[in-house]
Amino acid sequence: ARTGRRLLIWLVQSVVLVLGFGLAVYFVPSLFLWCCCCRFFPVVMGMLAWVGAFYDDPWTYGVASALFFGWLLAAVFPLV
Repeated sequence: ARTGRRLLIWLVQSVVLVLGFGLAVYFVPSLFLWCCCCRFFPVVMGMLAWVGAFYDDPWTYGVASALFFGWLLAAVFPLV
């Protein structure tokens, strides 16, 4: 049951993230190159969920995942 719940959370996170970036691209067309990056977000979310499965503390997982994903966006943004 725990694995199924994690997969559902991963799926919802990935869908919301990709739709959110799609909406941002719709309103700001100059961000269109981000659409190329959107296909990697479910993979990154899957990796973060897999690592989070080893930690029972949601705060540790949440803060570490947010910091890593923020760093990833900040590192890729100048390239786009």
